[in-house]
Amino acid sequence: MQDGKNRSVLYGQDGRVIETRTGTTVNDLPSSVRNALEGKNATSPYEIKVGQNTYYSTQVDGKEVYYDSNGSAVNIPQQPK
Repeated sequence: MQDGKNRSVLYGQDGRVIETRTGTTVNDLPSSVRNALEGKNATSPYEIKVGQNTYYSTQVDGKEVYYDSNGSAVNIPQQPK
């Protein structure tokens, strides 16, 4: 927990930050992502930073789905460990 939010950091073997995840609320997601989730039972939203890119994840019908800041469904690129 940091600043009242659930946060996690994934580090590479060399100590560099590979990915960060910060818990958020559906209402705090960008409007484009909220629009993409409209009518879906979205839970457990996170903001994810991989390199210079920001993504958003949420659980929909028991599956984790990812969106870019435009609200498009994406696969998050894997960073080398």
